[in-house]
Amino acid sequence: MSTAEARIGIAAGLFYRSNGASDGAADIWLIHGFAESSFCYRYVIDAARLAGYRLHAVDLPGFGVSPARPDCATIAGLAGAIARAIAERSAGRPVILVGHSLGAPIAVDATGDLDGLARGLVSVEGNLTAADTFFSGQAIHYIDPGAFKADFSAQIEAYKRLHAAYAGYATSVALADAETMWRLGRDVVARSENDALGAAYRALSFPRLYYWGKAATTDQAEAYLSAHGLANQRFEAASHWPMIDIPEAFAEMLDSFVRGVV
Repeated sequence: MSTAEARIGIAAGLFYRSNGASDGAADIWLIHGFAESSFCYRYVIDAARLAGYRLHAVDLPGFGVSPARPDCATIAGLAGAIARAIAERSAGRPVILVGHSLGAPIAVDATGDLDGLARGLVSVEGNLTAADTFFSGQAIHYIDPGAFKADFSAQIEAYKRLHAAYAGYATSVALADAETMWRLGRDVVARSENDALGAAYRALSFPRLYYWGKAATTDQAEAYLSAHGLANQRFEAASHWPMIDIPEAFAEMLDSFVRGVV
């Protein structure tokens, strides 16, 4: 029987939320997107369907309550940070990575530093093509990080009228480090040239699943999935944050995926 652990902690300098399990069939690491925080996974962490796994949702450096670090403001830098946290908490255990939006290419990069621990990856509307940088990529139009954050925050505040999920996102954006946001946004544009992020995702040697909805997935990403025959599952009646809008369906998807790979 699983024993309880602390529900929050620090791993390799990163704040994390946990479901408190000390063991389970696998360790699932939940990685948030651009200017987001672990709070977006609050319903997943407590999902009864996932009680048989050990879950960690992290705040990446510069986001949530994890302090910004000069070496962690690019996809590669953030991937290194999450890989170190996983190595500290999940050494010798099967690991499943879940990346939301920009968190997906960060998760993909992190797998290269995990020495074979990674058994599978779920990309939740993760970046595949250059068109998928429509939020984060706005950074290339700014020379001042503060101005970028201010305008981005105002944009998200306006979106709160469209869907309730943006309210939580707006709070995370308010906590985000402007310099990290700006540098990461510019980096993702550079890394997305020639759909290189999609190519990196396709190159993974273990099972992967792309989880997406029609409302927020770009036409280019949808075409990319079809053109390359990538395993995918479409969800309905949810925004870009299915883990918030339809947490039970999200947990069912994740449980089914993990059972198939561990």
